[in-house]
Amino acid sequence: MDAPNHPPVPFTDGKPVRINVNNLPVEYLHLFQSDGGEGNFNSPRSPWYDDQEARGRTRQDMAINILRVPQGSADQFFDDTNLVRVEKKYACDPDFTGTLKYGIDKVKPVDIEFKRGGPKLLKWWGPLPKRRPRQDHNYIISADISRGTGASNSVATITDVNSSEIVGAYVNPFIDVTEFAELCVALCLWTGGGSRKSYLIWEANGPGDTFAKRVRKIGYPLVYYKVNQRAKTRKRSGNKTYGWYSTTGINGTKNDLLSEFDAAISESLVPNKRFPHIIIHDIELIRELRDYIFLGDRIDVGLSAQATESSGARYAHGDRVISAALAMLALKEQPKAKAKLEQKIRKNCLLQRMQERKKEKRVAKANKGAGKWME
Repeated sequence: MDAPNHPPVPFTDGKPVRINVNNLPVEYLHLFQSDGGEGNFNSPRSPWYDDQEARGRTRQDMAINILRVPQGSADQFFDDTNLVRVEKKYACDPDFTGTLKYGIDKVKPVDIEFKRGGPKLLKWWGPLPKRRPRQDHNYIISADISRGTGASNSVATITDVNSSEIVGAYVNPFIDVTEFAELCVALCLWTGGGSRKSYLIWEANGPGDTFAKRVRKIGYPLVYYKVNQRAKTRKRSGNKTYGWYSTTGINGTKNDLLSEFDAAISESLVPNKRFPHIIIHDIELIRELRDYIFLGDRIDVGLSAQATESSGARYAHGDRVISAALAMLALKEQPKAKAKLEQKIRKNCLLQRMQERKKEKRVAKANKGAGKWME
């Protein structure tokens, strides 16, 4: 196909070039669409590409036959334009990488500490004062569980409730289900926060039942259990079925969860946020979100995700997505930590005199007790 008639451009080596359109001569401005890659799956543009787009070719046709990218070859669940913006605005390398070390006393994790280096299973975005997260914030640990055979990942996502931000991710395709349950409880105790214990939620399908049994045995109390999300009162079941159960179909819980997650991602790009939102820094999660597509009557990751998987798992199953999305349910249960404000009391006011009087009585009582003991 012949290229359209355009004046020559000042680069002809065929390599993609990042151009600041504000610095271009006026005669070249009409050649470029400066959308930052949002309109074409973050791929390079050219005058020929723009001409094909102008002919009315569909977005899916352009993705399959020209760009040859997997994201547009099927109907994406999450808005690709928003994901491109999220990647540009929030994506960054983690500030800390390492793993979580702990021992087991009877059944409970003890002596928990973050160790840098070694297998980079745990990634953290943000500060870690004294090798722990900020203790004036509350946290959520949300988990998607694999069988630990290397076929797919077990993922634990750490969300800061106060900032509505995903600040940590533990990814391991080879960890046993019961060991992963112990690790998630250890993460809850390590993150701590204003509530002293983080809120734990996981997908109960598949190996989730084995995971739940170990959490019960440990006796960790702050966990999610079954609730009717569609009921006005969100009434919980009386038998406390631990974990979140995924159901398929247009009215299934998975569709509801991912739709809520998609809305939260969109809200994170709004300057004045009025609705629940979630901030994502993890580029691996963003890539997996872009691979989430409609496959017939179900929603899952496409084959393209297998090429981008970096954890060592043989296949990608959207584990990071489900783990991160579950935080949206837990945000309704885990409140933000409230900072303790020191009350400033004026000198010689009634309250200050009352406090001084109480202090004098305590001292007098203590002195009286001490004198009695010495007699």
